[in-house]
Amino acid sequence: HAFVCSGDGALDRLPAACPPLGLVDEAPTTSVRPWRTGEDLLVLFTDGVSDARGRDGTRLGEEPVLDAVRAARDEAPE
Repeated sequence: HAFVCSGDGALDRLPAACPPLGLVDEAPTTSVRPWRTGEDLLVLFTDGVSDARGRDGTRLGEEPVLDAVRAARDEAPE
């Protein structure tokens, strides 16, 4: 799960275009995306976060994780 959260809170999912590094002999492809230093936030999380389940067994999903990122994106890292 890879996203860029822009300064206005918009989220852009980054595509997974290649297999994980080291699984094939070919070099991975690359892509370029404009980056706004001081505004854009790279968001990475594993499926363990979005697949977590609540007490009732309901899967968390991506949206609550991304909502938390949007809500806290302007806070200091510490």
